[in-house]
Amino acid sequence: MATKKPETVHQKTFEKWPFKEEFRVLATDSDGNITKLQCKICADNLAAIRAEAARRNVKGAAFNGIVNLADGVECVHRGNLSRHIKPGGLHDWAKQRFGKSPVASTSSAPQAGPPSGSGQRRIDILIDQTSSTAYRHLFNTALCIVRHERPFSDFRSLVTLQRKNGIKLLSGKDTDKCCRQFVSIMAAILRQDIAKMLLRSNFFSGLMDGSQARKTGSEKELIYAKIAVNGCTVELLVKCQDMAEIGGEDARSLKQAYDQAFLDSCEVPKERHDKLMVSICTDGASVNMGKYNGACTQLKAEREWLLVVHCSNHRLELAIKDAFASDKSFEEVDEIMTQMYYHFRNSGKAKRIFTATAIALGVTCVAFTKAHGTRFQNHKYRACKAMVINFLPLCLYCENMIETPGACKTETVAKLRGYLRKFLSYSYLSSLNFYMQVLRVTAQMSYVLQTPTSLITDVIESISEAKTNLRELTATEEDLPFDTEGTAESDSVKLSAKATNLPATLAFKEKLNEKQKRQVEKYCTIVKQDYDIKFVRQGKANVRRVKETLIPAISEAIDARFAPFLSEQEIYASVQIADHRCWDFEEKTFGLDKIQKLSEHFQEPLGYHEYDMKKAQSEFRQLKAVVAAKYRKFRNPLQLWKTVFQHYVSKYPNILLLIELCLCFAWSSATVERGFSVCGRTLTDARTSMSKGTLDDLLVLRINLPSLEKLDSEYETSLVDRAVSQYLSTPRRKSGKAKQVAKSGGSSEPGPAIMPTPFSSSRNPLLEDDSHLYISETDSDADSVSDDSEISDVESVEMPMEFEEEILSD
Repeated sequence: MATKKPETVHQKTFEKWPFKEEFRVLATDSDGNITKLQCKICADNLAAIRAEAARRNVKGAAFNGIVNLADGVECVHRGNLSRHIKPGGLHDWAKQRFGKSPVASTSSAPQAGPPSGSGQRRIDILIDQTSSTAYRHLFNTALCIVRHERPFSDFRSLVTLQRKNGIKLLSGKDTDKCCRQFVSIMAAILRQDIAKMLLRSNFFSGLMDGSQARKTGSEKELIYAKIAVNGCTVELLVKCQDMAEIGGEDARSLKQAYDQAFLDSCEVPKERHDKLMVSICTDGASVNMGKYNGACTQLKAEREWLLVVHCSNHRLELAIKDAFASDKSFEEVDEIMTQMYYHFRNSGKAKRIFTATAIALGVTCVAFTKAHGTRFQNHKYRACKAMVINFLPLCLYCENMIETPGACKTETVAKLRGYLRKFLSYSYLSSLNFYMQVLRVTAQMSYVLQTPTSLITDVIESISEAKTNLRELTATEEDLPFDTEGTAESDSVKLSAKATNLPATLAFKEKLNEKQKRQVEKYCTIVKQDYDIKFVRQGKANVRRVKETLIPAISEAIDARFAPFLSEQEIYASVQIADHRCWDFEEKTFGLDKIQKLSEHFQEPLGYHEYDMKKAQSEFRQLKAVVAAKYRKFRNPLQLWKTVFQHYVSKYPNILLLIELCLCFAWSSATVERGFSVCGRTLTDARTSMSKGTLDDLLVLRINLPSLEKLDSEYETSLVDRAVSQYLSTPRRKSGKAKQVAKSGGSSEPGPAIMPTPFSSSRNPLLEDDSHLYISETDSDADSVSDDSEISDVESVEMPMEFEEEILSD
C-alpha cells in the first residue's frame, strides 16, 4: 500500500499566516512547498517545557506533538499549528516566561569569564517561576474549595495537608482571608470572560427566577444568559442579585435587576442589549409573566420580537397537578409521603429506630424524599419509589412503635396506627403504584426538558412519547407494587411485601446492565413478609375508574399547557429548522417558508448584523445538499452544527446566523433552579453572615466553570494562570490582605475556544481580530463519527442532481 504523502503548504501561503513568526522553516522542495517546520520557542526551551509538562501531568499525544514541533515536523497544517500556539498551552507558557530569548541550554559548554547579563535574567526567571508555581498551587486549592462548596476555613487544612505531602507552599498564605482574595480574583477574571463572550455573541436569551433564602430571608434573583458558541449552546450565570439592593420584589424591580446584570455587571452596550436579546424564559409567576405589568411583559414592550417562554418544566408540573387534582386518592398519597418525610426529618429517635429495623432485617432503607410543593417530576417519582423500597421496614417500624409501651407519645401512636391501616389498604397501594408508573413516564419527559441543550423538536418529541406511554398504562394489569396470592372472586389477597439489601443507587434504577445483574444475582438478599389486604374488589374498581379517566385527563392537560409548542401557526414551528432530523431532503422548497417567517419576526436583531434573507434561502439549499451528502448520519443536531460552524461559517454566513438565533432560544429555566440548589448548599447555617459579593463570586465560579470547561477543556488551567499573573502584578500588603479590591486585568485573554464567532465586526470595534476563527483542539471530537474527508470544502461534495441543478440555477 502506498505511503500517504505528508500534508504541506506553499511558503507564500505560510507567509500570510498571522503566527508565521512563531515557527522556523527548515526545508522546502523545488516547488516552494515547506517540507519541514520547527517551533522556535519550543525548540529553544524544550528542557523547561519538559519540566512544566511533568508538573501539569501532560502526557501522551499532547506532549509528543510539542516535542515533534521542537524537533521539526514534515506535516504542515494550519489547524495543528493554531492548536499548538493557543493560550493556556505549554507553548504559550514558554512564550510568556522566556519570550523570544531561549533559556540557556544545560548541554552547552560552560564559557569562561564573568557572568553575563543573560545569566542574571535566568536567575530572575527561575525565581519568578518558583513563586508562580507556589501561588498556582494555592489558587488551585482555593478553586477546589469552591468546587466542593466548602467554607474558606478549610483552606488552611488543605494547605497543611499538601505541605505534609511534600509540596512546597509559601508561608503566611494559608488563611481564609487569602482564600477569599484568591477566589475574588478568579471570579473577576471569569466575569470578564463572560462579558467578552456576550460582546462577541450574535444573539442571547435571558433566564431568570427568584427565591427567598430560608436562612437569611432575603430575596435572591439569579439571572442567566444563553448564547451559542460556534454551534455549541451554553447557559452562564451573569448575576446573583439581592433584591433588597434594588428596592423591592415587584415586576419593575425584577426588570431593573435584569437590565443592570447585563448593562452594569457585564458592561454590554445598551444597543446590543436592546436589539440582540431574542427570548426570555422564566416560570409562570405573575410577577414575571403578568399580562399587563409582568417583568417579561415590560421587556417585550421594548422589543416587539421578543419570545417570552414559560418554562417547559413548569408547564409540565402544572399540567400534572391539574390532572391529579381531580382525584382525591392521589392527594392522599401526596399527603402520606409528606407526613413520612417530616416524621423522620423532625425526629432523630424515629430515624434511628427505623434504620435499626432495616439493619435487623438485613435490608436497605433510603431517605424519604420531599415531594410536596411544585417539584420537578423526577423528585416526586423518587419519593414514590422510596415509599416502595421502605415499605416492609416501614410497616415493621409502625408495628413495633405501636406495640412497645412508652416508645413514643400517645398522639404519635394514633398517627402510626392510621398510617399502618393506609399502608395495608388495596386502594392506597394501587394508587401509589399507579402514581409511580405515571410519574416514571412524566419524569422521563421532564429530564429531556431540563437539558440545557434541548431544542424545540426535543420538547415536541418528548410530549408525543409521553402521551404514547401513558396510553399504554391503561392496558396494564399490574395494580400493586408487590406479588399477591388470591382468587379473582375473593375480596382479600395475601400481599408478599419484599425488601432487598441492594444499595440505594441500584434500588432506584429501573434497568440494570449485565454486570449489575450478575452482582445482584450473586449478592442480593430478598426478605419477604406476608400481609392480608382486604376490600380488593372496591380497590380494583377504583383503579379501573382512575385509569379510564385520569390518563385522558393528563393528555388533555399536557396538550393545553403545551399548545404554543404544538401549534403550526406559532413561531415555534419555524424554529424547528434548527434540527436537521426534521428536514425534507427531497423537497426543494422545504424550509424556505420557515426562513421567511423567522426573518420577518426577528427582522431587527437580524438586521443589526446586515442579514440578507434571500441569501439565507439560497445558502440553505446549498447547506441542505452538504448535510445530505456528508453529515446526514449525525444524530445530535448540536454535534452537526459544531462541525458545520467550524468549516462553513464563512461560506454560509446568513443561514448559519439564523440557525444560531434558533439555538439561542431557552425552553426551560431548570438551570436556574439548579443554581438555587448550589446557592442553598453554599449559604449554610454557618455562613449566614457571608457578604453579597462573596456569595456572588462563589456562585459565578461554581456554576460557570463546568459550562466553560465543556467548551475548552483547559479553561481552568488558563483561568488559574491568568489569576496568578494578575495577583503577582497587584500591590499587596502583608498577611495576604489586598490593598485594593481585585479587578479584572485588562491584559488577561481567555482561550479562543470559548469565544463566539461574530457575524460582522462593523458594529463592534472590539472584534477586529480574527483569532476566534482558529480551530480549537476539541473540535476533532465531533468528527470522530464521520468520514476523514469532512474538512474539505463544499465544492468537493458529490451533491444529488436535483440540488446541484437548483444551486446552479440560483
